[in-house]
Amino acid sequence: MQQVLLGGCNCTDLFSAAEVKSCIDKVHCLKYAEESCYNGTLTLKAFSSGVEVGACNWTIVSPKGSITYLSGSIFSSETAMSFDYISLQKSDVLLYSGYAPSDIDNVDGDNCVSSPAKNDSSYPSGSDMFMEDTEKYLLDPSEYNEETEKMNFLCSCVLDSVNAGGSVLIPIGRPGIMLQLLENVGLSLESSNLKVPMFFVSSVAKELLAFSNVIPEWLCKRKQDKLYAGQPLFSHVELLNSKRLHVFPEIHSSKLLKIWQEPCVIFCPHWSLRLGPVVHLLRRWCTNSDSLLVMEEGVDIDLAVLPFKPMEMKVLKCSFLSGIK
Repeated sequence: MQQVLLGGCNCTDLFSAAEVKSCIDKVHCLKYAEESCYNGTLTLKAFSSGVEVGACNWTIVSPKGSITYLSGSIFSSETAMSFDYISLQKSDVLLYSGYAPSDIDNVDGDNCVSSPAKNDSSYPSGSDMFMEDTEKYLLDPSEYNEETEKMNFLCSCVLDSVNAGGSVLIPIGRPGIMLQLLENVGLSLESSNLKVPMFFVSSVAKELLAFSNVIPEWLCKRKQDKLYAGQPLFSHVELLNSKRLHVFPEIHSSKLLKIWQEPCVIFCPHWSLRLGPVVHLLRRWCTNSDSLLVMEEGVDIDLAVLPFKPMEMKVLKCSFLSGIK
């Protein structure tokens, strides 16, 4: 094992740095609704799915027909541009893989049957029928009221832990949800007049927060309106300016150690609880019954916390919108 770690096992590298760079250079970035022609035959377009900043659905158009790939989509998002379902209509084939996790068990074989599209122009294609049905579904405001209630409940749990003297650890990995939590938790702490520091510890934290304020074309209309009004797109700008939010690349940063204070609220990777700053912080707080760990649905909690048992730290499992129900 020592020889392997020191590179003395005569192992052949799978990829050289030049090969990796060559692969990355082939990546072609697109804006929403921007056309990209492949091989002079296929036309590709990306449209917002609403589920995350930059997440998209795809249409591929050829001389003989068109295909739409529909991933997890949300009609209205608190951060990302809304689901652009209109641009996905009139496709000959619809490939769909975006059910919400809570509804996967309800999908059976009968729902996966496709029928050939008819050539009669008076008969709507399968994609059109799908869009007409889901538009009513997606416009249901109760779904998003439920999401607001979830966020309010999460913030109340954070306040309860902090008031009890415990710290809060949030290793959620989705950037849009992370930005939303930063905003809501920060506002909750401020409204409760709690002088509790918030830390964002990640090697990409600084770049993520900076990038989030220069991508208005990828954000929801409410965020875009803030840009035109001359306001910051996200509240973390104010949190940083008021020294209530501190950003560091690593947990062992000397500057972080100088201002360290508990209780606190920490956002950091990784949601698997197997790598990153979260491992060290869980070791510190796993026996503290007043502290709180916030996890996103889809992670096996029992398996994730197994290395940290006995686990007295409270665990809050949250489910956020990630697909069409």
